[in-house]
Amino acid sequence: MKTRILFLLSVLCCCFSVSPLLAQPPGGEYPAYSWINPYPRVVVGSETACEFNFSDPKAQAGWDGFNQSRVAFAEGKMQVASLGVDPYFSSPMIPTYPNKAIDGSVEFRITMKSDMGTVGQIFWVTETDGNYAEERSAKFSVENDGELHTYSASGMLDGRLLRIRLDPGSKEGTAEITRIEIIQNRLSPLEITNMVSNNDFAEIEITNHSDRKERIGLWKSNDEKGESRPERQILEPGQKIKAVTWFTKKEPFELAQIQISSFKKNEAKFFVRSAYAFHEEIETKWISLKSDSVEYLFAENGSGAKIIRDGKLVGIICPLVYEDIALPPGNKNLGDRFKEKPSRSVPFPSGVIPLKFKQNDARSITFFSDNYVISLGKVRIGQEIDPKSLKTSHNNDPVRSLTFTLEENELRFELNASENVFGPVFRPFGTQEQAILSGVEYLERGEHSSSMADIETVEHLRFAPDPMQLTMPFAGIITDRVSFGLLWDDPNGRVIFATPDFIEGKQPGDLLQHRMSLCGEKVSGTLRVGPAYGKESGQETIEDAVLWAVKKRGLPELPQTYRTQDEQRQLNLAGLMQSQLKGDGGWAHAILPDDSQPFARTYGA
Repeated sequence: MKTRILFLLSVLCCCFSVSPLLAQPPGGEYPAYSWINPYPRVVVGSETACEFNFSDPKAQAGWDGFNQSRVAFAEGKMQVASLGVDPYFSSPMIPTYPNKAIDGSVEFRITMKSDMGTVGQIFWVTETDGNYAEERSAKFSVENDGELHTYSASGMLDGRLLRIRLDPGSKEGTAEITRIEIIQNRLSPLEITNMVSNNDFAEIEITNHSDRKERIGLWKSNDEKGESRPERQILEPGQKIKAVTWFTKKEPFELAQIQISSFKKNEAKFFVRSAYAFHEEIETKWISLKSDSVEYLFAENGSGAKIIRDGKLVGIICPLVYEDIALPPGNKNLGDRFKEKPSRSVPFPSGVIPLKFKQNDARSITFFSDNYVISLGKVRIGQEIDPKSLKTSHNNDPVRSLTFTLEENELRFELNASENVFGPVFRPFGTQEQAILSGVEYLERGEHSSSMADIETVEHLRFAPDPMQLTMPFAGIITDRVSFGLLWDDPNGRVIFATPDFIEGKQPGDLLQHRMSLCGEKVSGTLRVGPAYGKESGQETIEDAVLWAVKKRGLPELPQTYRTQDEQRQLNLAGLMQSQLKGDGGWAHAILPDDSQPFARTYGA
């Protein structure tokens, strides 16, 4: 009975993402790990390439409802009626504007109010690929509050844009659309196309995508001699170069950075990559929080914490808090509430936020950030920047308090910040045996997160998923050394989950290869540290971690049912009785409108 309960709990808290493009058959070996780039290529300029403002009658021509939808125009609005669970309609031919094909990086903006569901999707066809397909689409979250909102979805086109198709929702209802814009983006010619870091160094690869030379300023936190100095580089068209920074190993928790400045047309663009290392042999002043089986040793300078279970070092928390405007909150994929809010003029806006120790007792410890602002002062465009010349003032406090409290063997954390920050970052040691991000990822040994094992489209990149995709605010990693379970309080909170940690370029087998962290202004939750993986007495599987989370928080609410039991039975019967018997002895269902190859086929009596 216990086995059945644990199995049901694991199903409730973890659903597989399924795609018709199945890259790996069940039971086969998983794809080998290769680095995943979590940073979108930087947009350095944009312009409106095409706009459909439906208050203009000319913009209303050529739109057509194709599937389970009806399109009409009234009072300067496109009115869409959904007649089923998969409504969509398409545009007329997209004009070239201004006398130039729309291709490459684009952003679609849809101003709409809808009650058709919480997820919309836009598809496109180009001269290169003339059919709508999942891999040529982008999704966006939809508010169902009866108010107009402007939604954004981005895509990379591999040819001239011909048409678009809009799926405004996934259930019966209505939508009103006032405007659709297509924005042509201009991308930076420079991109960081690879990253590798371990406990000794961090290395990045910089690629020049343009057809002309690019001049860059390059700054590494430490070279081979342990010194930091800026340098200048010229990248030839199409050239790739590598830059390496080294860890000095003077502190137990250490940050290394590589920073690139690109100066073009009186605009300075900065690229930053950060990586952390942990040096167990280096000592510092520690503050202990200790329970019966787990001890947390916090560095007094707020740089990190060691986690010791049954006398063995099993993981760390590092960094306790940090910021990175190149990733979320700067990443549009994370939604409007995490848009960049720059409160400081920081030339290299990535890395740990300096913390100060405030107070502690036998069960808790509190840190806060030193009030600081880093300012460039007067810097000429094209001037190389010496970090030692940066001016610092004290008028900002991004972290008002960060408190860790020990509750029996569980660590409670509460972060109160004045802006969106990241942390704490929990890193269990050892080889991953099982991992879970509820509703998004279920990983076995040898499988890495955000892989294409079951999704070949852009949706495979799910290291920072929309909270609506999670069935519970829970993540867990079990290794051959320890079990970490992370449960956060706000179901709308953001989680960062990567194993291996491709955000920092970690590889399988690295000491800091696993990453679970949160981001927001107010973050709170609980970390549970348990036994290593195994089915023997005193060991755990991922079901034990799930059971702990369910006992602590309760099961998620059941989703709303859209049909009665009798309606569902009639739908099931229709799926069988209205299928078409083919000559090869199979029952075909989900047939395309032109009766071409079905999506699925069932064989047998």
